[in-house]
Amino acid sequence: ITAMTVMMLADRGALSLDDPLSRFFPELSYADSVQIRHLLTHTSGIPDYYDREWFHPGMTNARVLQALLAAPQLDFPPGSQYAYSNSAYVLLSMITEKAAGRSFREFVQQEIFDPLGMAQSVVYDETQPVIPNRAIGFDSAGKVDDYNAFTTGGGGIFSNVPDMLKWERALYTDQLVSPEMLRQAYASTPLSNGALSHYGFGWRIDPDRPWVLHSGSLAGFRTFLWRDLEAQEMMLFLTNNTNTELETLSGELHSLWHP
Repeated sequence: ITAMTVMMLADRGALSLDDPLSRFFPELSYADSVQIRHLLTHTSGIPDYYDREWFHPGMTNARVLQALLAAPQLDFPPGSQYAYSNSAYVLLSMITEKAAGRSFREFVQQEIFDPLGMAQSVVYDETQPVIPNRAIGFDSAGKVDDYNAFTTGGGGIFSNVPDMLKWERALYTDQLVSPEMLRQAYASTPLSNGALSHYGFGWRIDPDRPWVLHSGSLAGFRTFLWRDLEAQEMMLFLTNNTNTELETLSGELHSLWHP
């Protein structure tokens, strides 16, 4: 969804995927060498604040930016390799705010959730919106391990299965973004050494089949989404009990679904 907000703004001419990061964050020392496209495909080299153990309860976007400013080195030259970076996606949500002139929560609500009728979905940020009937996270021992961050971009979206189906069905239309932009989202990314990274704009890419997928985890929550773009089929898992076997379960379910 974060990648979608950037693609929508690119379609509208509010930004370009080839814009340097310095257009929005000139204070970052490496910003001239990093493009928005690098952020989308996890090829920016920007350190992941989870890996650097910068994360703490109550983490905010501003704190992520402060941490990046305090560590002004990239992990590798932009475009040279793939490394997942939640920091990059936090920056993308902040770029959406700057380009759209409103908060990330407002943009997603007004431009995605409301038009698609996703009435049970919300971006959770520092405004701490009330979420009726929200599931609480638990660890594998049954103790509460609940969501405790205010960052956007790399997470912070609460939804349910019916709403996510509305989102997924819209991706077969041009309601949100142009078909050409979506084709780019589902394409593997060429690296500077000639190899391919099988990650597009917010999607992991299966190089052998028309499949895209993604997983997610924080606190006691685990998610996994698999899509067959050709058959237009989806499997979605949402758990609140630290279940780490979702990809295995998806494979087993797919075997039953298509023996």
